[in-house]
Amino acid sequence: MSDHSQERKRGWQPAAKGTGLFILLIGALWLLGRDVLPSAERWGLWYDGLFVLLAAAAAEWQGRRTRRPVRRALERYQSLYEYNVDAIFMLDLQGKVVEFNPAGHKQDPKGYVTGYTADELIGDNWLLRFPEEESAKCQAYFSNAVQGREQVFETRAWHKDGHLVDLNVYFIPMREAGKIVGIYGIATDISERNNERRMLIESEQRYKSLFENNPDAVYSISLKGRFRTGNPACQKITGYTVAEWSKFSMRQMLSEASFERCYEHFQKAVQGIPQKFELPLVRKDGQPIELTVTLIPIIVDEKVTGVYGIAKDITERKRSELELRATKEQLESFISNSPDAIYMCDLDGFVHQVNPGFVRMFGYAADEVIGGKIRLIIPDELFNDELERLKEVWASNWQYNCIDTIRRHKDGRYLNINLTLSPVRDSNGYVIGMVGIARDMTARQEMEEALRQSEAKYRLITENMSDLIGVSNRDGLLEYASPSFKTLTGFGPEMLEGKQGFPLLHPDDGREMAKHILKVLRDKEPFQTQFRTLRTDGHYLLIEGHGAPVLNEEGEVDAVVIVGRDITERERTEELLRKSDKLSVVGELAAGVAHEIRNPLTAIKGFIQLLQMGGSNKAHYYEIMMSELDRIEFIINEFLVLAKPQAVRYQKKDIRTLLNSIAALLDTQAILNNVVIRMEYEADFPLIECEENRLKQVFVNVMKNAIEAMPGGGELLIQAQQTPDDQVMLRFTDTGCGIPESRIPKLGEPFYTTKEKGTGLGLMVSYKIIEEHEGMIAVTSVVDEGTVVEILLPAAMRERV
Repeated sequence: MSDHSQERKRGWQPAAKGTGLFILLIGALWLLGRDVLPSAERWGLWYDGLFVLLAAAAAEWQGRRTRRPVRRALERYQSLYEYNVDAIFMLDLQGKVVEFNPAGHKQDPKGYVTGYTADELIGDNWLLRFPEEESAKCQAYFSNAVQGREQVFETRAWHKDGHLVDLNVYFIPMREAGKIVGIYGIATDISERNNERRMLIESEQRYKSLFENNPDAVYSISLKGRFRTGNPACQKITGYTVAEWSKFSMRQMLSEASFERCYEHFQKAVQGIPQKFELPLVRKDGQPIELTVTLIPIIVDEKVTGVYGIAKDITERKRSELELRATKEQLESFISNSPDAIYMCDLDGFVHQVNPGFVRMFGYAADEVIGGKIRLIIPDELFNDELERLKEVWASNWQYNCIDTIRRHKDGRYLNINLTLSPVRDSNGYVIGMVGIARDMTARQEMEEALRQSEAKYRLITENMSDLIGVSNRDGLLEYASPSFKTLTGFGPEMLEGKQGFPLLHPDDGREMAKHILKVLRDKEPFQTQFRTLRTDGHYLLIEGHGAPVLNEEGEVDAVVIVGRDITERERTEELLRKSDKLSVVGELAAGVAHEIRNPLTAIKGFIQLLQMGGSNKAHYYEIMMSELDRIEFIINEFLVLAKPQAVRYQKKDIRTLLNSIAALLDTQAILNNVVIRMEYEADFPLIECEENRLKQVFVNVMKNAIEAMPGGGELLIQAQQTPDDQVMLRFTDTGCGIPESRIPKLGEPFYTTKEKGTGLGLMVSYKIIEEHEGMIAVTSVVDEGTVVEILLPAAMRERV
């Protein structure tokens, strides 16, 4: 209790003593009045005084009776004042502290107000205990109170220990005789309340922020299953606005199967059991999504009033999980089925996992290796070197992690392997182990060595063979030219390589070669052709070329290889053989031609004699004579065609016309051998692109052989027809002696003949001519029944005759 309060208690004791003295004073006055004031006037004055004293005595007596409850009320007030947790104080009109109750300075941890004692505060200006920013505000409230207006406000004051205290202050003007003589103040510590309020506000803000900015849909549902509230993420995830949500029930937003499942979980949440489950949903735009839904009961006064829902879109996660699962399965399949040895070990070299490829490559079972050290497969003499190489890999930050090395099989033999090392890292990025992938290079190195030897061998052959070898890439650049170019043409490979196309080709052959190259790139099929190539002396060599595609691993054409052989001399020899065959044919036909010419000459001679005799009907004689002369001219011209060499020129021709002309030429020889020539042609027949004179040479050889095979007479049937694939089939069928089956494969070989006086050149030349026309000859024969010769030629473009 303060000294000020003690004095107020002691002030009640003089009042008790004064009452007794007052009674004694009244008695003394009464005695004095009796003795000293005998007159009536005096008695009247005395009675008046006595009355006043008696009235005062009565008032004192009455006061003592009424002061008892006042004292009790004052004691209650004193108790309230002494023990109130709020600070109760009194300020004078200058703002100085006049009185301060104990709550203002007690320092109980439960929250007494300032921590200052009454002695420290009484006499000080109350504004000194407030921060500068609060002083002006407090001074304004104090001024209003001094003017007689009660004030209630909140402020902050310094506590003695240095922290700020939140206060709710109540100013009451103190009046005496109608004048304001001071201010009563009550200050309540509201720091805890304000802290709780701030915490509540922060909590509400955090909740609102969590609700508004949550990427997951947060919503509430009534007990009837209708949506009440929802955050913006509800629209982002489902496509429906919150207003649209509020119009829906769960049944309207879900399929039947999904609703039944969701409703079951909802009922459990209504019973107070939180639920979590996955749920498929169709967005407003029709796109299906996957959600993880959490249902939390809303409990108020121990009663469930609704359900909170949190829906998280896991569509991407589901897709990622599927992709991850597929990737994991693929990876596991790759590891399990990889022919390479794959193992994983920690930084101490202990093996944790191996794949079947490891077992196959090194011969150890998995349980023999797992748990042991990887040095089991490292040769002892290489172990230290391997450690150094591993340090180099580590120092390079795993950039140089592919090394060629040696490992040991269980049976003791050494394997040449290519080893790739990769780090295994933990979630913090620290290396905790490594994965090794070992590929057995033993067989490959053996193959590479064999390939090097083979390459050296074939390079030796290539560089020493007389044939020309060139390699052209897809862009037409000549990447390789064999040394034989120098030998045959005089141009070295260095003069040709890197050039576009084939610079030595004859201008007339370049376009044809380009067509062949493009066809190879497109169809990936080899080709055969002839072309002329330039020599340094200005002459051209005739080259027979064979081209073939070079395919890469994807089956695409990377380059074209052309092997060319000089056939200049061979072509000259073949030309001589053709001429020789022609001369032989001409010689053999000479007798028939002479007979064929003699008959018309005899007829002409007879008609001239008739004219000399002056016969009539001269015009008819002239007509017959001109016809016979035309026949002589035709026979001589056909004979000269066979005998006289002509320039090679391919033109479109009707094959039937060529056959008819040759049949007319051989008609005399057929008649002499009693052979009938019969022709059968189709009406709608295509042209062929050919060299007319050379084909005639073929037809002469085939038809003459057929006639000679029927010395006793017979029939030669000549047929021409078109095949379904737009080619022309010529069939020569005789009824002669036939050819043994064993001899047929040799037909066309030089100097091989079935005739007693034959040279074997006719059919050889015929085969060559048909091959130049991109055709083919087939011979079938039965002894004593006859022979069939079939010639197949390509038709020209669709031009009908």
